[in-house]
Amino acid sequence: MDNRHRAGGYDSIRINRDGQAEAFDAIGAHYDEAFPNKQGQVSAGDWLIRSLPTGARVLDLGCGTGVPTARQLVVSGFEVVGIDLSVGMVKLARECVPGATFHQMDIADLRPGGPRELGQFDAVAAFFSLLMKDTSMIMSCWILERQTLTCATFAP
Repeated sequence: MDNRHRAGGYDSIRINRDGQAEAFDAIGAHYDEAFPNKQGQVSAGDWLIRSLPTGARVLDLGCGTGVPTARQLVVSGFEVVGIDLSVGMVKLARECVPGATFHQMDIADLRPGGPRELGQFDAVAAFFSLLMKDTSMIMSCWILERQTLTCATFAP
């Protein structure tokens, strides 16, 4: 029996994103002003860059404007695919980081059997996007990825 059919599996997750995309759409071009301190994110990006071979394919979950993570990875020679729930953030990311590919979609749509398939990735970057998920969704992500996902914590 696979994970989708067990109690508490992927099919049992009920997702309510009311207002999340709209909130980020409203912040729009002021996002980087509203959240200016990203040194920890830049440090984590540096670590990821050192950890992967040039040309690796990286998924940026909850990419926002694409700055700094997607931009940092593209400049370092990686193939970057970013996803964000907010139409406005995806539009800004495409303008800020034209060397990456961005999709407007929910992270949960990537679950096994979900409606979207973006292919295989060598690494996943997820910063603030996990703050918007409930515990059951985060645990489901860990169950799905635990064999290939390395968790790294960075202190300022």
